[in-house]
Amino acid sequence: MCDKSWNIIKGQEGYTLIEMIIVMALLAIAIGLSGFGLNTLYTNNINTYSNQLISEIKLVQTKEMASKDKDYRLTLAYDSTIEQYIGTTLVRTGATGTYSTLKTIRFPKKVSIKKWDGTAYKDIQPPNHTLISFEFDSTSGQVKNTANGDGKYEISSTASSRVIEFEVIKQNGRVVMDE
Repeated sequence: MCDKSWNIIKGQEGYTLIEMIIVMALLAIAIGLSGFGLNTLYTNNINTYSNQLISEIKLVQTKEMASKDKDYRLTLAYDSTIEQYIGTTLVRTGATGTYSTLKTIRFPKKVSIKKWDGTAYKDIQPPNHTLISFEFDSTSGQVKNTANGDGKYEISSTASSRVIEFEVIKQNGRVVMDE
C-alpha cells in the first residue's frame, strides 16, 4: 500500500527548484524596472510643474510690458481646504477696474513650493506666507515694490527626490532656473 501511494506522488508533475528560482528572478527584475519607471515619471512631472510656473511668471511680465492699459499679475497661494498650491493669473483693465481671472494652475497634492526667507526655504503656506504676488513694472519689467514675488523658490515632489530651484530677480524681473 505504501508502494502505491509513492507511485502516485512520483507520477505527479510540478516545477523544479531551478524553474522557481528563474521565475522569481524575472519577477524581481520586472518590479525593479517598474520602480525606475515610476521615479522617472515623477521626476518628469516635477519638471513640468516648475516649467509651467516659470513660464506663467514670464508670460505675466511680457503681457504687462506689452499692454499699457491693463495690469497683469500672478498670485500663488496654498489652499488648505483642498491641500494644493494654486497659481492664478489675473488681469485688470484700467487703473480702477477689478481683477478678473485669466488662468488657474492647480498643482497636484504631491508638489511642494517653498520660498527662501534668508536662512531656509519655507513652505508657501500660512503662517509663513498667505499669498505670493508676481507683479511687474510696465516700462522696466522689474518686480514692483508692492509685490513680494521676487526671491528664490524651490519646487519639489513628495513622490521623488527631484528638487528644482529658481529665482525671480527684483531689479530686472528675470527668472533664473538652477538645475
